[in-house]
Amino acid sequence: MEVGDKIPIRTLLDRGFSFPIDLKSEEFQKNAAQDEYHIVQTLQEYWKFIAYHQRQTGLKHATLLPGSSQQIALQYAPDLFPDFQVRNIAVNGQIWTGFAENDYFSLFKAGQYPGENPLSACLKISFGEFDYFTGGDISGLNAWGEGDMNSMEANVAPVVGAVDVATLNHHGNRDAQSAFFVRTLRPRVWVQQVWSSDHPGEEVLRRITSKALYPGERDIFATDMLEANEQVIGEKIGAAYQSRHGHILVRVYEPGNYYKVFILNDQSEKREIIAEFGPYESR
Repeated sequence: MEVGDKIPIRTLLDRGFSFPIDLKSEEFQKNAAQDEYHIVQTLQEYWKFIAYHQRQTGLKHATLLPGSSQQIALQYAPDLFPDFQVRNIAVNGQIWTGFAENDYFSLFKAGQYPGENPLSACLKISFGEFDYFTGGDISGLNAWGEGDMNSMEANVAPVVGAVDVATLNHHGNRDAQSAFFVRTLRPRVWVQQVWSSDHPGEEVLRRITSKALYPGERDIFATDMLEANEQVIGEKIGAAYQSRHGHILVRVYEPGNYYKVFILNDQSEKREIIAEFGPYESR
């Protein structure tokens, strides 16, 4: 919301409020009132933000459509870049089948609420030979730490396929990056958005660096690795990560055959480049 107050947003896309459960219903508001993450209070402020900017700045609000490759599209000279595409892989547990546009199946029934994480928006961004996947907070392991073939990760992975760059689902938490998911996507570059001392889980780090799951080199970048995790996991962190602090910029060069990773100084408003990696060849 703070970002939206400082940078004008013309169209705001999110997962919506009505499926698989009506977030605005009296029943949900009552049941979630004591949620430890204050979801009800946060949602109420978010809805106020949307309503205000719809009145004052003409903001358009829309729900992400699972399977669509047209909802997020180039607005300027799209004919010059026919190989650029953003595909909505999943949202609200509704997952693209990989076939017809907007053809999807749902892991959850109406009225079933699995929490917000499995309902995350998952996007695949492609430009020529380059592919990038981001899956929000989806996960792939059950309560006992075993790979769950009914999970969002297991259902999303075959539709996404191999990519060049992927963000770590759920920040690299212990319930994500199942062996099946890692083996299916097998990115050259992993990007991790960190905010907790258990990002990543040690077993997650073992999976994403395992050449038994998929061969070849891979580079890992984190936005802000916490010292506590570095101490607990130890030298494996230093050996695995190319960068542990700073903004991570992935720049893909026309026509999508190669890309570079730049680390920007997040302690400066000028965002100077402090490190450069690559070029990597798109696969």
